[in-house]
Amino acid sequence: MATLRLGTFTRSLLVAAARRNGRLGEADLTVEEVSVTSSKAQFDDLDRGVLDVVITGPDNVLAYHFLSDNPLGRPIPSRIWCAVD
Repeated sequence: MATLRLGTFTRSLLVAAARRNGRLGEADLTVEEVSVTSSKAQFDDLDRGVLDVVITGPDNVLAYHFLSDNPLGRPIPSRIWCAVD
């Protein structure tokens, strides 16, 4: 079973629902939700491979991807994969 490390500020209702109704099991996937304390820490962990994906605002993705003067001081290769509301 594959494990996906998800960095998020709050627990995801979508992950909970997918876990509860068996969809994660059907996909042979375990999602490990990792609490993050700041966008800076979240993107640093994403860049270092501690996290596989994150739930964050699109403005953060744009800032950390395109601006070298973001809080980490370096651009982070990232992309918006989908919207979660």
